[in-house]
Amino acid sequence: MSVRTLAVCLMLATPAFAATAHAQSKTYPNGRGGDVTLPMGDLSFADEVVSFKPGTSSRNGESIAQKATGAADFKSGVDDSYVTLGCGGELVVRFTDNALTDVEGPDLYVFETAKDVEQTDISVSKDGESWIDVGRIAGATTALDIKGKVKPADTFRYVKIADHEHACTAANAGADIDAVAAIGSASRTVFDSAVLFDTGKAQLKPGATAVLKDLAASIKGHSKVRVVLEGHTDATGSDAVNVDLSRARAEAVGDFLTANGVAEAVIDTVGYGEVQPLAPNDTAANMAKNRRVEALVIVG
Repeated sequence: MSVRTLAVCLMLATPAFAATAHAQSKTYPNGRGGDVTLPMGDLSFADEVVSFKPGTSSRNGESIAQKATGAADFKSGVDDSYVTLGCGGELVVRFTDNALTDVEGPDLYVFETAKDVEQTDISVSKDGESWIDVGRIAGATTALDIKGKVKPADTFRYVKIADHEHACTAANAGADIDAVAAIGSASRTVFDSAVLFDTGKAQLKPGATAVLKDLAASIKGHSKVRVVLEGHTDATGSDAVNVDLSRARAEAVGDFLTANGVAEAVIDTVGYGEVQPLAPNDTAANMAKNRRVEALVIVG
């Protein structure tokens, strides 16, 4: 089976835009005798285990749960190349250098190593706290399309995989997870708000021109593209003020891109305010990390 779509988002720590030129399409064994081709290769996969709650019959702990991150590498007969959830077990993983969004076709692929996949419920989240149920994998189905369950412009960093306890049998004691992948082509760039804006303002600084022109040039290089601009703030000030400021900053970047040849119709802007921090708002350095505009460029 070859699944072709979705979104992998490259997150950068610097304000300069970088295309995903180093990402290459790659084919991986699906754990059941077939294979899956991911256009973005190794960048497609979840990177961290956030939590693991073993169910009954699971012999695995947190260290083995890490086997569910990174590129799919299942090897038949090697017990520690995957994590067994156990009946009723739950695994939460996070994308750090990529993210999940809705595009045409399947969006999420779970590499489950059994030939007869146990019933497993899948949820996604922006922040690891509020979850959206996007479906269930079972039998031969391990690819999910999240269309209709999420907003088109939304992006997600967290995936929860919960074994459907009532479907467990003596022979199928919980799902065996090798990897979790977002499928497709996209890139994410993080812009430090201090590079783009003065404190509390939404007017672009003159110095923002160079980095945003690079972004515009890269977007214009694709015949079919969608751009999502997300504004974020730290926790200083009221929720309402932060949402308005973050939205205005995202719109300012959108206006710049439009003025530099990117079609307005392909740009979505959203302001999240302070609700999606990258770090705790407990130090000046951490608060600076949270003040940002993220550009998600989805190709194809």
